[in-house]
Amino acid sequence: MPHNNYEKQDKQAGMGAQIGSASIVMIFAVLCLTIFAVLSFQTATHEQRLAQKTADAARAYYRADSIAEETYGRICNLIFEAENQAENQERMIAELDAMQIQQIRTQDGTYLRYCVPIDDVQALEVQLWWTARELSVVTWRAIAATEWEYDESLQVWDGTIIEVE
Repeated sequence: MPHNNYEKQDKQAGMGAQIGSASIVMIFAVLCLTIFAVLSFQTATHEQRLAQKTADAARAYYRADSIAEETYGRICNLIFEAENQAENQERMIAELDAMQIQQIRTQDGTYLRYCVPIDDVQALEVQLWWTARELSVVTWRAIAATEWEYDESLQVWDGTIIEVE
C-alpha cells in the first residue's frame, strides 16, 4: 500500500507543473495583449491630434486664400473701372492704399503686392503685375510671417581640448 501513496504524489506533482506553466503562458499572453492595446490607444490618440492639426492648418490656409481671392477680385474691378474713366485712376490708387496694397511702379508697369495672414507664423503673399494691357499673377504663395530667431544657446564642442584643473 505504501507504494500507491508514492504514485499519487507523483501524479499530483506532475499535474501541478502543467497547470503552473499554462498559467504563466496565459499571464504572459494577457500582459502582451494589454501592452499592445495601450500602445494602439496611444498611437490612435496621437494620430487624431495630428489629423486635427492638419485639418486646422488646411482650414486656415483656405480661409486666407479665400480672402486673397476676394481682394484680387476687388483689384480687378478697380482696374476695370479706372481704365474706362480717367478720373477713377486717382480713386483707384487711393483705394489700393486703403486696402494696404503695396504699389511698386516701374517703366513697364506696376507690381501690386499684398499679404493675408494664415496664422501666427505664416501669411499668404500675392504679387500681381499690372500693365496697360493686362493684370497677371506673379506669385501666390505661403511665406513666413515673422523673422526667424535662431537659438544659438546650445554649446557645441568646437574641437578644442578643455583642460580640467
